[in-house]
Amino acid sequence: MGIDELDWLPPWRSLASEQEAIGLQRQLDREVTARHPLFGRGATVKGRRIDNDDIVVVLFDGAYVVVHLIWVESDGGSFADKYPKWLSYGSLEDFVAAMLKDSRAYGDG
Repeated sequence: MGIDELDWLPPWRSLASEQEAIGLQRQLDREVTARHPLFGRGATVKGRRIDNDDIVVVLFDGAYVVVHLIWVESDGGSFADKYPKWLSYGSLEDFVAAMLKDSRAYGDG
């Protein structure tokens, strides 16, 4: 199974439209500049949370990463290597396990 066949659990969801995918990809590209660890790793947006600014991306090497968008364009300054914050889950299975945990916590809220 790939992420395109994933049964998403709230608060995570797939992208609703091509426009949403393009918009989120553009924002990610604005925020990840040359000093950021994800720069040049081919991050492609695949999904998002409905309750915050987290997106899930897949890198060229197949790793699944969650990125917390900050909604400003990076100026490449002193914090360009730290923001946006990100967390690598590695495999799709690891992301799915984290999504299940997030869903349980979200349901309790």
